[in-house]
Amino acid sequence: MSYLFGQEQIIPEKRIFQDSTGKIFVNKALPLYFKISQEKGQNSEHKLLVSQTTPQFTNPLYLGKEGKNIFYSPWAVDTVTKKTVSPRQNVVFELYADSKPPITKISNNVTAYEKKDSLFFGGDLKIWFSANDELSGLEQIYISINNEKFNEYLYDTLMFEHGNTYQIKYYSTDLVGNAENIQDVIFTIDTTRPLTNLVILGNHVDNIVAGNCSVSLKPQDAFSGYAKTYYYIDNQAKKIYTAPIAVGNLREGRHILKYYTEDNVQNKEKEKSFEFFVDRTPPMIIEEIVGDYVYINGKGYTSGRSQLQLTALDNRAGVKEIYYSLDKKEWILYEKPVDLPKDVKNVNIYYYAVDNVGNKTDFDQNSLNMNKYFATEMDLEEPSLSKYFSGPQLNVFDTVCISSNTKILIKATDNQSGTNNISYQIDGGNTEEFKSDFTISESGYHTITAYAFDNVNNVGSINFTVKVDTTGPEIFTHFSTNSIKTDGKITYPLNTKIFIGATDNATGIDKITYNLNSVTPQTYQSFINMTIKGDYELEITAFDRLGNKTVEKFSFRIK
Repeated sequence: MSYLFGQEQIIPEKRIFQDSTGKIFVNKALPLYFKISQEKGQNSEHKLLVSQTTPQFTNPLYLGKEGKNIFYSPWAVDTVTKKTVSPRQNVVFELYADSKPPITKISNNVTAYEKKDSLFFGGDLKIWFSANDELSGLEQIYISINNEKFNEYLYDTLMFEHGNTYQIKYYSTDLVGNAENIQDVIFTIDTTRPLTNLVILGNHVDNIVAGNCSVSLKPQDAFSGYAKTYYYIDNQAKKIYTAPIAVGNLREGRHILKYYTEDNVQNKEKEKSFEFFVDRTPPMIIEEIVGDYVYINGKGYTSGRSQLQLTALDNRAGVKEIYYSLDKKEWILYEKPVDLPKDVKNVNIYYYAVDNVGNKTDFDQNSLNMNKYFATEMDLEEPSLSKYFSGPQLNVFDTVCISSNTKILIKATDNQSGTNNISYQIDGGNTEEFKSDFTISESGYHTITAYAFDNVNNVGSINFTVKVDTTGPEIFTHFSTNSIKTDGKITYPLNTKIFIGATDNATGIDKITYNLNSVTPQTYQSFINMTIKGDYELEITAFDRLGNKTVEKFSFRIK
């Protein structure tokens, strides 16, 4: 079979094809000549059949009808008797004209996504081809990838490298030389995961957000584009992101937002997490009169040196600003203690604080009438604080040593307006409100600072250091004789004496106990004399003066 090559397309010559059933298919474009012979052999003598009636349409003759064409004689003759068949029948010859090329179908295993006339597939793309020809039948499918020469398609599944763009050209030929027009498809393999950026809209400090904030998710995808972004908060149901996520309906406290994006060819971003704290609590303001104050005969008096000091506390976002107003006149930024008016008998001082996420104290609820500050007697003294320990404790030189189980208690007294609240810090950390005893689990030295507020906001404090000891003693043992090994066991002779000792660098040793072969423990006072042969397991427990203990076990044999 010979081929013509043009524009890279392999085109077979037009021809006549006879299938296994004897059907003859003719390329409709071919000229035909009918020849007649009295013998069946291919090389027998034959004569060209000439039409006397329509010579202008023969030699050559072209088939005008697509598909079956019929040529016939009106009289059928029995081939044995050589007589005309009765009733009369036609003798029919069939030729099939074929001018239509096959139709090739391209198939794939995943759904494509079309974006601005560009086609994208995911990373698991597989492509295969099939073709159908209505008459003579399919001869071959040809494909070309990225402008390489056309090759016969071997009915393999084509697979593609990730991240590349491909152009596939393809066509089919039939058995009489009809060639399909070249088809082509251009596509990109997209295996890149989308990327979602998170933006907080509204007042926030790092991951601390105000109750009126919202969270915006901004997906990106370099190839096929993003399709959907999914998110869920805490244990809520998963949702499709359509607009910034408001946190107004969330309770105050910690939350976690999880989110990811899928692109248009099903590449899925790894799920991301954003932990945040919803802060709706405004700062707490502590007010204090600085300077002289006296209350006589039901009236409060201040000297020219008296000032109002405002302190705001916010344990989440932090304090941004404090404002105050005298008799609700101009609001002034608080920067330092405020001189109280000297020419007004009674004054109302209002104030509020704003934290760094915009939470604001309601100044009406914190309004200050001068009488609110004043008690029925003069109170210029701060509360008095004291500390107590419940549990193991020991004074070593000038240091209080305690265990991790020792409870620390703080008490405050105020003989005038009375104690309001107590708070404390450990090693300069977060300020905690003291509600009951607390313990310290971390070993080492720790500094505790405690504050007590009375009912007119005088503040007292106490500062003390403790050493927390969580380490048990170090145990030492000594056998009075040397050992040997028998049957893989350490062995000592009869009457071997075992000496036990321990040291503790922090609080010293309280006691040492031991037991042999899990019998009742005994307090170690002197050496242990081994007078009976046998196998032994010795368990030693050493206690320091705070109750910390160390346990060691030994196995040996007396022989």
